[in-house]
Amino acid sequence: HDALNPRNTANDRQLPRRARHQTTLGADLSLGTWRVGGSLLSVGQRFDDAANAQPLPAYTTLDLHADVPLAAGWSLQGKVNNLTHRSYETAYGYNQPGRALYLTLRWQPK
Repeated sequence: HDALNPRNTANDRQLPRRARHQTTLGADLSLGTWRVGGSLLSVGQRFDDAANAQPLPAYTTLDLHADVPLAAGWSLQGKVNNLTHRSYETAYGYNQPGRALYLTLRWQPK
């Protein structure tokens, strides 16, 4: 958990797009040949502008991932970003992607 005081000392306003609180949690686990894990990101309310007139709401996202080896040098990776399909903006008017699923066949020569 990060607790910040992102202030402009000239006018005592909160700096644009910087939250006072941000928490990141992550965990990975090996289950036999599988590697699985996830991460949670929680960002507090912040403002999009220096005048602190345009608020950006707090948000929390959850990402999950898994990886399994298939053969020598080959693995299959899966990832789900924003599992809860949370709608949020990191800058006013710029929505971030909703839920996204990625499946990757990876070859890494030894």
